[in-house]
Amino acid sequence: AYSTTQDPVVTVDGEKLEVSRGMATYKTTPNSPGSKKVPFKMKITNPSTGEKQVLKEEIEYSAFNAPAIISPDAMNVLYKGLDNPVTVSVPGYKPNQIRANITKGDLKKKASGNYIATNLPQARKTYINVSVALEGGKTKSIGKKEFRIKPVPKPTPYFGSKASGTISRGEVGIVNAIVASMGDGFAFEGVKYVVSKYRLTYVPKRGNFQEATNNGPRLTSEMKNMLSDPKPGDKIIVDNIEAKGPDGVKNLPSTIVLTVE
Repeated sequence: AYSTTQDPVVTVDGEKLEVSRGMATYKTTPNSPGSKKVPFKMKITNPSTGEKQVLKEEIEYSAFNAPAIISPDAMNVLYKGLDNPVTVSVPGYKPNQIRANITKGDLKKKASGNYIATNLPQARKTYINVSVALEGGKTKSIGKKEFRIKPVPKPTPYFGSKASGTISRGEVGIVNAIVASMGDGFAFEGVKYVVSKYRLTYVPKRGNFQEATNNGPRLTSEMKNMLSDPKPGDKIIVDNIEAKGPDGVKNLPSTIVLTVE
């Protein structure tokens, strides 16, 4: 109901509201989230009959807790050199109202609520800030979250199933390549490294050692010949290992030292 010739008397939840040009605005601060209903009453005079008319209704609104939810999809860490997926949402606001930026690095929007944090600098930490767009072109800051910036941990090299210790003669005969594994402790899926360089040294218990190098993961024919007839007590050493991954080439400090059983 609206009239430019008179201001109605408006009350919401027993509170009389100020009316200007026929319009009243109700403001409140909810004490808890959820759906709320409050009684509404408006009194107005019928200009034709002079009769007082009363309209009674209920106003319903929903209240939200609105902290920004900023979820790293691979722990509370952003890895330098990788594309880190991050999910951002704010309860009570539509995805197209949400704005996010990062203090160090780049934050690229991938889809509604999904971002990629990349190009991270050599720094200890960065922050993702979140705001929401309001009516009238205004924005409201919602919150920020701190992330640690870490280098991708170096993978562990393996000769067959062994990183060190003892190895059977049978397993020595079936190994075809040196592999680099991130292991189960690294939660970032899809990160793989391929051995790009290494030196293999065969030290028999009796006799002279033999040595060969390769630029790639597979054992060369020369290496296969070196390992063709291993004896108990012989040693296999793999060192000077490099591995290539999504963040470039890494020198692996680990040395594989194996004793044939």
